[in-house]
Amino acid sequence: MKKLIILVIVLILTSAIWAGVEIESPKAEITKYYVGSLTQSAYNVVDSKNYLNTTWRAGVEMKFQTGIGEFSGFSVFNSSLNIFSWTWNPVKYLYIGHGGRPVTYLHRAHPVSPGSHFEPRSLGIIPGSAPNVRICVPTKNSSYHFGVWQYKNATGDRMPEVNLGISRNVGSDIKSIISGYYNRKKCGGVITLTNGRNQIMLHGNSEEIISSFCNVYLNHVLATYVDMVFENHKVTKYEIGTTWDWSVETGNIPIKGLLGLSYIKQSFDSSFPGNSINLYLFVYTNK
Repeated sequence: MKKLIILVIVLILTSAIWAGVEIESPKAEITKYYVGSLTQSAYNVVDSKNYLNTTWRAGVEMKFQTGIGEFSGFSVFNSSLNIFSWTWNPVKYLYIGHGGRPVTYLHRAHPVSPGSHFEPRSLGIIPGSAPNVRICVPTKNSSYHFGVWQYKNATGDRMPEVNLGISRNVGSDIKSIISGYYNRKKCGGVITLTNGRNQIMLHGNSEEIISSFCNVYLNHVLATYVDMVFENHKVTKYEIGTTWDWSVETGNIPIKGLLGLSYIKQSFDSSFPGNSINLYLFVYTNK
C-alpha cells in the first residue's frame, strides 16, 4: 500500500513538472486546535473501592495551500499515545495519505476535538487511520466516499482493504450515514442517524462484534446516553449515563466541558472495574 501511494505521488509530481506547473511557497493555516483534561472517578459497588484516573490530550490541525494541491495534517498528543496523520489533495476529489477510513471520519469525531477525547467505547471499536488513496465526491445533499486502505491485523499481516461510504441529508437537521469495509480477513459496516446533536449508531463486523451508541439531548445542555457492545450475541459491556454541558467565557479563550454521571455494568477499560458508579469532569478549549 505504501508503494502504491509513493507511486501515485511520483506520477502526479512528474506530470506537474512536465506541464510546467510552478510550485509556490505554501500558505499555512491552523484549522483546528484542542487542549483538554478528562478525570474519571469510579466507585465499585461490589468491593466498595474507589478508582481515579485523569487523561490529557492536545492537538492541532494545519492546512497548506501549494501550487501542487492542498496538504493537511494533524498531530495529537495524549497521556499514552502520539498520533500523526496527513493528507494530500492534489486534484479535485482525490486524496492521498495516512488517515481515517470512511467508517472512521464519517462516524467518529475528529481526533483534534473534544468528541474524540471523550469518545464512547462503542465508537472507539470502529477501525481508525491507515495509509490510503481515496475519492470523495460531494453533491448538494450527499457525499460519496470510496478508497483503498492498508489493513494490518494483530499478527502484523498487511493487506488491501476496500472502503466506501455515503452521507446524505434527509431533512433540515437529519443526516443518515452508511459505510463499510472489506478485506480478506474481516468485513464490517456502520450506520449512523443524527438529528442535530442527537445520535444513534450501530456497528457490526464479521467477528461477531456489534457495538451501538445512542445519545439524546433533553435540552440544550442536558443529555442521556447508552453505550453497548455485543460479542457472540451477548451484551458484554455497557454504560448508561447522563452529561451536563457547561462553558465559561474568559476573553479570547473559551473554557468548555461537561459533568457526567454513569453506571458501568462491565468495564471497557481493564484498569477500571465493572459494576461501578462513575463521575466525569471534562475541561477543554478548542477551535
